[in-house]
Amino acid sequence: AKPYRCEACGKAYAQPAGLRHHQPEQPLGCPHCGAAFLWSCRLARHLRACRPPVKPYKCPECGKAFGQS
Repeated sequence: AKPYRCEACGKAYAQPAGLRHHQPEQPLGCPHCGAAFLWSCRLARHLRACRPPVKPYKCPECGKAFGQS
């Protein structure tokens, strides 16, 4: 039995070390800034800090967006 399965591609391993060696083959990218991570836990930590700026106020004259009115 191979209980250690990659969630991204489905490849399975008998030992956890096999899965750990496999995961670095698939870098994970931040959808906001493009930073790449080898481990999903590090991407998750990064995503908590890396959020796109919310700029709901737009200048009617130049079109530039701002976070505060």
